[in-house]
Formats: sequence, structure tokens, C-alpha cells
Amino acid sequence: MFQLQWQQLSHPVLSSLATDVWLASVPSMIPRLTGNKCLKLKYHIQHIAQTQAVGIVSFGGAFSNHLAALAAAGAHFGFATVGLVRSHSPLPSNPTLDFCRAHGMNLVALSRRDYQRRHDADFIEWLKLQYPEFHLVPEGGSDLLGIAGAASIDVSKTPAGPATHLVLATGSGGTLAGMARTFQGQVTGIDVVGDERVKTRLGEWLIGHDHWQLRASVDSSGYGRFSTETLQACLQMLEQGVIFEPIYTGKAWLSLLRLLQTGQLPAGERYVVFHSGGLQGLQGLAARGLITPAQWYAFEQALIKQQLLD
Repeated sequence: MFQLQWQQLSHPVLSSLATDVWLASVPSMIPRLTGNKCLKLKYHIQHIAQTQAVGIVSFGGAFSNHLAALAAAGAHFGFATVGLVRSHSPLPSNPTLDFCRAHGMNLVALSRRDYQRRHDADFIEWLKLQYPEFHLVPEGGSDLLGIAGAASIDVSKTPAGPATHLVLATGSGGTLAGMARTFQGQVTGIDVVGDERVKTRLGEWLIGHDHWQLRASVDSSGYGRFSTETLQACLQMLEQGVIFEPIYTGKAWLSLLRLLQTGQLPAGERYVVFHSGGLQGLQGLAARGLITPAQWYAFEQALIKQQLLD
């Protein structure tokens, strides 16, 4: 059973609109296995423990939070892991892939063309033949087992009382689909990927549930990129001891503020922002020069203080 960690967030926009916002986080003894990553892998790990599978094979990009979490889980729980990486061959060295290698993950490069086939039934069957002793998990861990994991916690009961709204960053969609099954109020996913197939899958996963919506991020930089405004919003939150990164959680936070300011979400109510994790990606941003050394230092000190850097 996961224990939620709560923190009330403050911001001039929230104060001016008399809106109560709480951050819900899922802490873990394993630094890279936090947020939605531990939730979506929960039942996949149970599955291989109950079957003859020797490990898990899954997909991700060269800076994938999901693959880093999977590698950490495999090393901790003692099962083999294979990461099918969207990248050229040979695979590069970067903080995420180096972490995966150091934690025993076998990394295999997939061309962009092959990676685009990751949802195709014939390609999936071919992969199962290549890895017959492995349990295949889709990108991001988003399938029925991953959704069940995300549905296994109740984020509606804040320390101040029941929340009416849930806001979260949405990538592959599994976390939104799971939490929308248990959260009784309005669920708003902030789309940070811009893939129309995600909305289609959400519609299939959430048949009979009409209290959710998928909103475009106010940061239109595109997936894996971010605006100066998003980065500054993340850096400002460090003053409250809150670590957001600008690819997922920072965009969700900034979008919430903008949606409240413009009246697209109602003010004066109680909101939960779910922290989906992904903080390992900050090292990758620093390595690529997408944040300055001074900005990385600020994030790094916060990660060390919260024992989230391994």
C-alpha cells in the first residue's frame, strides 16, 4: 500500500482566487521509482513474480523516466530488464542510459521507424518471439495492469478535506485513466506529448467515465522541450521545497495557474496536483545544456536535500 505525501501549494494566483491546491506525491525508498512510475509498474512486477517470466522488456526514449524506473525496480527486486530505446546505434552515453546500464538493464537501439511500430500487433508478436521469457510492458507502463496500479491509490482526500478537482501531467495516459476511475471529481490531464492516439486510448480505457478532460499544455514548445516561463515556474517552486521539472510536472503546474486565471477551471475550489515523478530527467537537461549550470545546481541541491539523487 502506497502512502501519499501531501503539501499545500502557495502562489499569488491561488491567493487572489481563493483556491486551495494540494500536491500529492508518492515517495519511495527507491529514488528513481517514484510518482506514477511505482504505481504503473506495481502489478507488472507482481505478474512476473507469479509467472515463469524472468524479467520485463519495455520501450522508451534515450532520456526515458519509465526505463530508468524499470531498471531501478529490476535491480532492487532482482529481475532482468531490457530497454528498447528510440535511438541510433550504437546507443549514446547520457545520465539516463548510463543509470540503466549500471542497474543491469540490457539496452537495445530501435530505429525511429521501428519504434513507431511499438503499438502494432504484428511487431508486438515479433518481439514476444525475440524475448519469450520476458513480460512485455508498453511504453510508459500504460496498459490495463498499469492503469490498475494508478487506480490503487485515492488522491481525493487531502489533509484539508475532499478535493473537487485533480490535475496531472499526461504522457502515455495510463495514470490519468487509472486515477479517473477512482477520483470522484473533475480530472484534468495536461497533454505534454500532443499525440492524438493518447486521447483515443483514453476514450477506450474510460468508457462510462465522463468526468475527465485532456487539455493542451499552455507551454506549446512541444514534447521534450519547454519555455523559459515553464522553467522559471519550476525554479520558483524550489522556494517551497517543491521540485517540478519542465517536461511534465512543470507544464501541468503552469497550465493549472493559467486555466484558473482565464476561468477555464473554476476558482474557489480545492484542487489536487499529482506529482508524476520524472525528476531523474533533470540530469539529462543539464547534460544537454538545456538548463544552465546554476539552474542545475539549484535543482541538484533540492534533490540531495530530499534524498532523491542516487
